[in-house]
Amino acid sequence: MKNLWKVPVLCLAGSWVGFYLSVYMQRFFFLVKTVGENGIPEISVDPVRSSIFSWVLFFLILVAGGFFLLRGMTKKEIALSAAIISGIYLILTVVQINFKLHFNNVNFNALLSIFQTWPNILTEILYQITGKITIFFTFLCCFSPFLFVIFGKAKE
Repeated sequence: MKNLWKVPVLCLAGSWVGFYLSVYMQRFFFLVKTVGENGIPEISVDPVRSSIFSWVLFFLILVAGGFFLLRGMTKKEIALSAAIISGIYLILTVVQINFKLHFNNVNFNALLSIFQTWPNILTEILYQITGKITIFFTFLCCFSPFLFVIFGKAKE
């Protein structure tokens, strides 16, 4: 019971760090600035570098978190802990899809998405692989915390 907080904290912290790392690193890694024919700067995103960045970020959080924070936990403990954050992600996703959360010109959906960055990277990866984006992928990615189960011990 004392370890149930680990996967939710790992997912939320990984999402928060991933969001700000993406915002900060985009200008150095995958943002492309060119000058158009009319002399006006044009900004675009290089899709290959953006994909590489997303894949590396997703697997870095998965592997680093799995090896360092979840060490010593059993697969069952990790699965139970992952179920908590997956439930939270499902609720947030349903709320964001069904409601426009605005109050005093603050977009709460955007604020909530900061804490969903890590599983949403998986949605982007699935889109890149299939070329299609579906609501199924959106809900499937809510269960991405269960990927941490592979780092658990078989038995205590």
